[in-house]
This record gives sequence, C-alpha cells and structure tokens, in this order.
Amino acid sequence: MSREVLAGLVGRSTAWLKKVETNERPLRSLPMLVRLAEALRLSDVADLAGRYERAGGAALVDWERHLALAYYKIAVIAAGIDHRRREGSGSGPGFDTAGRSVATYLDLARAAL
Repeated sequence: MSREVLAGLVGRSTAWLKKVETNERPLRSLPMLVRLAEALRLSDVADLAGRYERAGGAALVDWERHLALAYYKIAVIAAGIDHRRREGSGSGPGFDTAGRSVATYLDLARAAL
C-alpha cells in the first residue's frame, strides 16, 4: 500500500505519515494506532504497537488499558449504530452488521486486560 493511500485511509497527510514512519513525529495516540492497524488490515493491533515501540524507542504507556478502552469505545459506537438502525433512524453501509460486532469488541476488550 502506498503512503498516499494509507494517509488517506486514516485522514492524514502524506507528510504526517512520513514523519511517523521515520520517527520524526511520535505516535502516542491509541485511536490513531488502531486506525492505522485497521487500514493496514492487521489482525493484532498490539503487534503494530510493539513494532512502533521497538523502532522508535517510544513506549506506549499502559498499552493494555488503552487498548481495552478503545475496544470498549468501538463496542459502544457499534451498539449505538445498531440501536439507530433498529429504530429506523439510520441506514447505510455497515448498519446491518454493527450489532453483531458488539460482542466481538467486548471480548477483545476483556482479553486486552
């Protein structure tokens, strides 16, 4: 995947992504780390975090707690999307599958702790 495509997928500029890749800019945002992992289709966000720490020497403090919080947040968002779909006030790509993903994200959150 090109830098331009990845940057676009996470809503950042190619200059920003290059700085992150070359450790000119630290990446300490868990939500951004999750977005990068999802865009890269990595099955394990912790693997990406570990690679980042080893490459840049910048520790992601309390990683497990932050990862669990991110998964809980995604579960809450998915539950809200599903609720709006069931109430008839939301539709679109992913609305019909959001509810099924809640349990998975909750399991991931528990596993991270």
